[in-house]
Amino acid sequence: MEIFHCLYLNLFIWLVFVPAVSANDPYSEALLSLKSELVDDFNSLHDWFVPPGVNPAGKIYACSWSGVKCNKNNTIVVGINLSMKGLSGALPGKPLRIFFNELVDLNLSHNSFSGQFPVEIFNLTSLISLDISRNNFSGHFPGGIQSLRNLLVLDAFSNSFSGSVPAEISQLEHLKVLNLAGSYFSGPIPSQFGSFKSLEFLHLAGNLLNDQIPAELGMLKTVTHMEIGYNFYQGNIPWQLGNMSEVQYLDIAGANLSGSIPKELSNLTKLESLFLFRNQLAGQVPWEFSRVTTLKSLDLSDNRLSGPIPESFADLKNLRLLSLMYNEMSGTVPESLVQLPSLEILFIWNNYFSGSLPENLGRNSKLRWVDVSTNNFNGSIPPDICSGGVLFKLILFSNNFTGIVMFIAAALLGIFFFRRGGKGHWKMISFLGLPQFTANDVLRSFNSTECEEAARPQSAAGCKAVLPTGITVSVKKIEWGATRIKIVSEFITRIGTVRHKNLIRLLGFCYNRHQAYLLYDYLPNGNLSEKIRTKRDWAAKYKIVLGVARGLCFLHHDCYPAIPHGDLKASNIVFDENMEPHLAEFGFKYLTQLADGSFPAKIAWTESGEFYNAMKEEMYMDVYGFGEIILEILTNGRLTNAGSSLQNKPIDGLLGEMYNENEVGSSSSLQDEIKLVLDVALLCTRSTPSDRPSMEEALKLLSGLKPHGK
Repeated sequence: MEIFHCLYLNLFIWLVFVPAVSANDPYSEALLSLKSELVDDFNSLHDWFVPPGVNPAGKIYACSWSGVKCNKNNTIVVGINLSMKGLSGALPGKPLRIFFNELVDLNLSHNSFSGQFPVEIFNLTSLISLDISRNNFSGHFPGGIQSLRNLLVLDAFSNSFSGSVPAEISQLEHLKVLNLAGSYFSGPIPSQFGSFKSLEFLHLAGNLLNDQIPAELGMLKTVTHMEIGYNFYQGNIPWQLGNMSEVQYLDIAGANLSGSIPKELSNLTKLESLFLFRNQLAGQVPWEFSRVTTLKSLDLSDNRLSGPIPESFADLKNLRLLSLMYNEMSGTVPESLVQLPSLEILFIWNNYFSGSLPENLGRNSKLRWVDVSTNNFNGSIPPDICSGGVLFKLILFSNNFTGIVMFIAAALLGIFFFRRGGKGHWKMISFLGLPQFTANDVLRSFNSTECEEAARPQSAAGCKAVLPTGITVSVKKIEWGATRIKIVSEFITRIGTVRHKNLIRLLGFCYNRHQAYLLYDYLPNGNLSEKIRTKRDWAAKYKIVLGVARGLCFLHHDCYPAIPHGDLKASNIVFDENMEPHLAEFGFKYLTQLADGSFPAKIAWTESGEFYNAMKEEMYMDVYGFGEIILEILTNGRLTNAGSSLQNKPIDGLLGEMYNENEVGSSSSLQDEIKLVLDVALLCTRSTPSDRPSMEEALKLLSGLKPHGK
């Protein structure tokens, strides 16, 4: 194929020109060596080359290359930034050894590097910043990082590291930023982490860390931001954390913590955000929190807290978010709460609060969202709750309020009522690749009006949501009746266990008796429908065709029972960061039919003839849709829904059009490949379903193999 000619040409150029530059320009030589070992599907490093001829003494060609930064005199390379260049494969360490005394900034973030992280990078002793975030490095984090004695920033967010967190990181006395979140680190947080003298940012959330949180973290006098939640600790919150005098943001949510909230946290007089939700914390909310007058966000929801809301909260004049929902708190809502001039969001639902809401609630305030549902409130709704003019969600159900006329009047004024469901009604199921979030975590992540609207069943688009730990997902909503839950959730679980390189992953779903939200991988590079007219070389088009075929073949022949896609079209073929195609919404058509009852549950899981015939017809339609997709790709979107009309058209005329549209010239090998792919498209779009090849046969044809069937 043409792709191999390109590889040989690149290798030839490297062999010819690298020796010419080696003696006078070791930096460019090293970077060309690095480039030769990376997978660069998008040719992002296209300007990394040395022109032919004699290299002038002292000239460093690399100083003009993208992502390379040199000193003012262009005599040494001091920075390499390969962020978001679509690179993949294993990262070689040896080519970087030439930079061991000079390189200060290395940024490899937002790529798809995999395998072990090369220990040779720890020989770059002048490094100030090392960013390897959003890759797929795996295995244990290598030893030796203490050699980077000048390091200020270490960002390894969102990788697949495992094993223990390396304690020797604490020896980096100048380190200011440490981000190891979103991997699979296990074991305890090293107690040595309390010895950092300059650290300002610490993020360890979303791992598999356990044991007790070390009290030594309270010795961190320079940290302003600490996230260590979404792990599996044992025991209490150490009271010593109250000694972190500079901390402004503290998040230990979803961490399996028990015991009471230490009152010593009220010593954090610079704290602006405190998130302790989704733990097993008990006891009362410390009244001493009123001393933290800088507090803007306080979320203690989804715990076992009891007692009243402290009257002293009247002193929290900067508080914008107060979330106490999903606890066991009681008493009345204090009148002092209405004195909070900055309060925008008040969540106290699913508790045991009683009495009336404060008469002045909402007066002269910025309240946008109030949820007091599922409590024991009575009396009338405060008449001034709308006086600020910004309230857009008021949720009151499951109480004993009077004054229904006022309630209706409020609705007419534009207040939006939205019922999520009572405590315990929502459940969460996570599949491989998604941390063990609760339904509450998920629902909190897409509470915006925009996402609610987009996620409605009549919307095909779904919405994007960012879950805790920074995972971005695409959300789709379905509705069902209570009698359909079992059969539909079983099929969702089947889809959730399917894993293939060319299929979008279903990561999990949360549901109640009436509806479910499905969480899919979010891929950032759009879909084929949006990019169908983008000019591509033949190798790129062939890659898309082959990827779609492999995904569809897996659904039809490697899943049992088979899962028809049901809605194969260009907009349901989406691209990852490497422009690898993935099939989206496979099985979703069948899923909605199960949910609304149009496909009877009694035959859905049987090997009856009705079930078999229904699935077979759907797979025939998938094959036809695949043929249509091929024709769209071959013609850059010119031919749509044209499969049946082309069956009797002379093949030579069709081929001539395809050759011209793909600019293959007289290359016989490329012409043969295009003819092969067109032949497959015409086979797949035959008018009689039984005359079409199976996806297994189509894939073999595309791979250059003869099928064993027809």
